[in-house]
Amino acid sequence: MPYTFLAALPAILGLAGFVLYQLLGAQAKGHEVTKRIVAKLRQKVPSRIEKDQRLTGSQVERLLVGDQELQKLIGDQDFQLLRQALHQQFVISLTVYSLAVLFCALSAGLFVRQAEAKKRLLIDHWSIASEDPNSGGLPVDLDTLQVSWQSSGDPEDVKAYLENVQTSMRTDPLIISSSEQKAEFQAVSYQRILQNRERGQANRIRAIVQARDAVFRSDPFDLQVGVTILTVIDAEDRLTIAAMIDNSRIPNYDFEAKVVVPSRSSAREDLSLGPAIPYEFATQRIAHAVQFDWRSAKGIYIGPDDPRLVRFQFLIDESLMR
Repeated sequence: MPYTFLAALPAILGLAGFVLYQLLGAQAKGHEVTKRIVAKLRQKVPSRIEKDQRLTGSQVERLLVGDQELQKLIGDQDFQLLRQALHQQFVISLTVYSLAVLFCALSAGLFVRQAEAKKRLLIDHWSIASEDPNSGGLPVDLDTLQVSWQSSGDPEDVKAYLENVQTSMRTDPLIISSSEQKAEFQAVSYQRILQNRERGQANRIRAIVQARDAVFRSDPFDLQVGVTILTVIDAEDRLTIAAMIDNSRIPNYDFEAKVVVPSRSSAREDLSLGPAIPYEFATQRIAHAVQFDWRSAKGIYIGPDDPRLVRFQFLIDESLMR
C-alpha cells in the first residue's frame, strides 16, 4: 500500500500544481496592464467595449492587433507591456503543462515498475541450521541441514544446492518451489564437498538458489566437523567404544561420556560405561549381553569438546536386537 501511494505521488503533485496554477492564473487575468488598457479603451471608445464585458489579456491583444487606431489610443508602451506579459504567461503555461505531463509519465513508469517488482522473484533472509535437536541449531556435518529463506514475487521451481566456498564444489541440486521457502540436505548429499576433516575444523559453506532469471546466495557459514561416538558389540558379545570422524578414529583422543544400556529385567542393573573413555579403550566382553535392551541404548557426551558437535552411533549384532 505505501509503495502504491509513492508511485502515484508524482501524478498527485503534478495535478495539484496544475490546479494551483489555474487558480493563480485566474487571478492573473486581472493583471494591472490589462486593466489599465481596458480602462483606457472604455474611456476613449466606449462603443467598442461593453461596460460589463470582461476581457482577458489575450483577447485585448487580438483586439489591438486588428485595429491600429486602438493601438495609438492606448499608447505603444502599454501595448508592448501587454505583449511581454502575455509572452511570459505563455512560457509559464508551457512549463506547467510540461511538468504536469512529466509527473504523470513518471507516475505511470513507477507504477509499471512496482507491478513488475511484485512479480519478480526475490529470495533473502537466509537461515541454515541442523535438524538434530542436540545441535541447538548449530550446523554440524553429521546432520540433515535445513536451509530456509523468505521469498517474494511470483513463485517458480528453483534449484537449491550447497557450495563449498573454498573449493567451489557443489552438491547435486534439489528441485523445489521457491514458495516452500526451505530445502533439506541430508548429510550423505553434501559429504563429498567437504574439505576439512579434522577435529575442531569447519568448512565454509553457503546455500544457493538458482531461479529462472537470477541466482541468490546466502552469506557463507561455518559447517562444523562433527564427532561420532561409536559403540560396537559383535556376535561374541565383545564391546568397544571409539571417537570417529568419517571412518577413522581420532588419534590420541581421550574423552568423557556415559553409555547406558537398559536392562530387560528389573532384577538386573543397567549396563553403564564411562565416564572416562581413553583412546586405547580395552575391548570388554559383556556378560549376559542378551539380557540388555540394546535398541534403547543411549549416550551422553561430557567433554572435552562442545557437546553440540557430538553424535552417538550404535552398531549392535542382530542376535542382540531380538
